[in-house]
Amino acid sequence: MRYRMIKHRNILSLIILSLIALVLAVLLATQETSDPPQSLILPTNTPAPESILVFPELDADFIQAVRLEDPNSGKTLTIARSSEGEWQFLDRDDAPNQEIANQIALTLENLPYYASFLPEGDLTQYGFLPTGSLMFIQFVLFNGTQHFIIVGDPVSEEADTAPGQTNTFYAIIDERPEVYLVSRPAIAFLIVQLQNS
Repeated sequence: MRYRMIKHRNILSLIILSLIALVLAVLLATQETSDPPQSLILPTNTPAPESILVFPELDADFIQAVRLEDPNSGKTLTIARSSEGEWQFLDRDDAPNQEIANQIALTLENLPYYASFLPEGDLTQYGFLPTGSLMFIQFVLFNGTQHFIIVGDPVSEEADTAPGQTNTFYAIIDERPEVYLVSRPAIAFLIVQLQNS
């Protein structure tokens, strides 16, 4: 008799556990298929447009020298790596901050642009002036390859060449025919380093 009672309790427990599992499965299935209440839906930011590297193959470790120049004031900052790999100034006796010099090289390696276009008309409308633009950037690699960037005006909100790209500067890269919209924070970092040198 006792065996039957234990067996009956086990069967009853199994049935109850099965019912609980079934109820949980139904609840889970209805939760996954139903839409969340509107009050739980949070607004999302529009993703920023994807950027592309200006120099996709560039490795900062292969940059031998960098020159930043303000063509309006004539102020320059020129750094080069010594044979030991340390950055040094070429036009003064003191040594540059190695971390900042490395950041300059990394900024060039990771310099993004968000759009490019073939310019129409006079380039002065983009801030490329015969008397000087905002900034000249030149750098040379250990293999002798040279690159330059001419930075023009910041892109204004009214610019029809790049709607939504106001956090950029116009730039000419090497001898490419396009005008690029390069990252304003990256260029601003380089401008600050030039001004503080």
